[in-house]
Amino acid sequence: MNIAKDITRAVAMKIDYLVKVFPYFVTPSALLLLLYLGVMRLTTGSMEIALGQFKYYLPWILTLSGGFGVQVAIYKLMNIMSQSTGKAAGVAKASGVTSTATMLACCAHHAVDVLPILGLSAIASFLDLYTKQLFFIGIVFNVFGIVYMLKHMRGIFYEKN
Repeated sequence: MNIAKDITRAVAMKIDYLVKVFPYFVTPSALLLLLYLGVMRLTTGSMEIALGQFKYYLPWILTLSGGFGVQVAIYKLMNIMSQSTGKAAGVAKASGVTSTATMLACCAHHAVDVLPILGLSAIASFLDLYTKQLFFIGIVFNVFGIVYMLKHMRGIFYEKN
């Protein structure tokens, strides 16, 4: 009978944790998506083009923004479980910067009309040519960040028990 009670308590605790961290997944993911759309709108001058690019790169964009949201949620969960989040905080910040930079790099090649005036046409061409590879690099950083944070969280869990 105690085993059933322990299992019920563990499931309830996990659901409680998920409810607490869910907004920390959704909000950063949504903000990164809005940043992408906003920058695309500004650089292309058209919401139609921005939405077209969004649809074209949808799997990459959702994976990148979702990975960033997962990291923020894991970081928050670690805060709930324990206060020892120093290194994990650095990983979350670095991965957040990488995700944001990748999104901006994807958008930046649409500023081709302005970049030649600034003498930066080679950068625009590079960004245009390697957009998917830049997304891939950002996603790899996300995966490494998530794995690192999960390992760190596992250590916190075992310290508590």
